[in-house]
Amino acid sequence: MERLQTIEQFIADRNAHGLHYETYRAFLQRVNPDKYDDERCRRSFELCERILTLKRDKGVWIDMHNYVDQDIIGVADGIGDSFKLAVLAQEIPRERVTTVVGAKVRFMNETTKILNPTLRVIQANRFAGCSLADSIDAEALQDAKERLQKKYPDLYVMAYVNTTAEVKALSDVCCTSRNAVTIAKKLPNRTLMFIPDENLGREVARQLGEAPIPYSSLQAALPQKQFVSPNGEATFVLWQGHCYVHQDINPELVHQLKTAYPGIAVLAHPECTPDVLRLIDDDKILSTEGMIQYVRKSPQTKFALLTSCGLPELIRAELPPGKEILFDFGACRHCQFMARIKLEDVLRVLEDEREAARNEIHLDPEVLAKARIPLERMIELSQN
Repeated sequence: MERLQTIEQFIADRNAHGLHYETYRAFLQRVNPDKYDDERCRRSFELCERILTLKRDKGVWIDMHNYVDQDIIGVADGIGDSFKLAVLAQEIPRERVTTVVGAKVRFMNETTKILNPTLRVIQANRFAGCSLADSIDAEALQDAKERLQKKYPDLYVMAYVNTTAEVKALSDVCCTSRNAVTIAKKLPNRTLMFIPDENLGREVARQLGEAPIPYSSLQAALPQKQFVSPNGEATFVLWQGHCYVHQDINPELVHQLKTAYPGIAVLAHPECTPDVLRLIDDDKILSTEGMIQYVRKSPQTKFALLTSCGLPELIRAELPPGKEILFDFGACRHCQFMARIKLEDVLRVLEDEREAARNEIHLDPEVLAKARIPLERMIELSQN
């Protein structure tokens, strides 16, 4: 019987013994046999061989988010959610690495650059952005801070990592969906401004015991359609940004899944709307890494993951017999930004210096230094 490997074991085995076609093909066809037929597996393997030679010769580290095309795992040194990638960024072996190629969206590559200012950081695809990160810019945040601080001088800005470097530079601490509640519990008792994802902010407020009520007292003082306060005393202010992927998931989907498959474990990302999260057990509202660990450890046999489709497909590669992830009723959604990142992009920036130069992350030194503070604070608060 074929030996199943976790995602991390696959990468470790490749690093130790090289990439072998049959192992690579078997992994990808467990991910999605329709997407990764023999022809695509062979083509992807040939691309991987060229990339692995170039990355070794050029001192390159390649990392990938777990939403992107899974064939990139053949060359990736690290894979994970935003928090795991931030931690891995601090562990890059700088004695042999000079360049990082990120198979992830722009704000994640900016985070890598912020945490590794001496390394060259190149986006695999410079057109892979994030609609949530685009929902707030530094000018709007600075204006909101100035307005709020007149009334609440103790304002503390908690920025989801799905933000630009310039926005992070104006923030006090960063967070991810995995550690947002943990960090919020450790913050001083003060007016907290959570940016930019409204749904995640509402879920954090709920778990902190805040009573979500319509914003009223600050409305006239703030930019229209930008803030909601779940607390009448405005101790928790939310920016009204959304991830379009998770915003599109609706309560009817949850009802359909639970009706069709009694006992199914429906896991939802906290960027989903409150109407969806109300139908999900608290222990099943999880970050992408949390979903991976839940599926691995749970005795349940059927799962649906309400998030971007890249993740449930990836997890499917390591499921033992008897466990299955269901995609019925459109249980996951495709992220158009993550979908832009291809294995061919990774090869292109390694072979073509002009393309690499166009895709390189450049940050103002002052912005980089200021943005590093809330990121390092996030990592410290998550580990202590």
